[in-house]
Amino acid sequence: MCQTRVFDPLGMDLSTYLFGHIAPEEEVTYYDWDGETYDAWPAGHAPCYPAFLLRTNAVDLTRFLAAIMNG
Repeated sequence: MCQTRVFDPLGMDLSTYLFGHIAPEEEVTYYDWDGETYDAWPAGHAPCYPAFLLRTNAVDLTRFLAAIMNG
């Protein structure tokens, strides 16, 4: 459903919730602020699926954030 309703309309060709569809060097690294430092999350770490399991790159993430900002 995300593919047809979000990713395709926004041109997010390198985004998925499935492992193995994006090369690791193309993925965004997510970080968590603990109040003092930022810690990188290991690949596949998902404390709140699916919110934190999106596999994407910086270009696609920018498209998604721009769509949210533009309403």
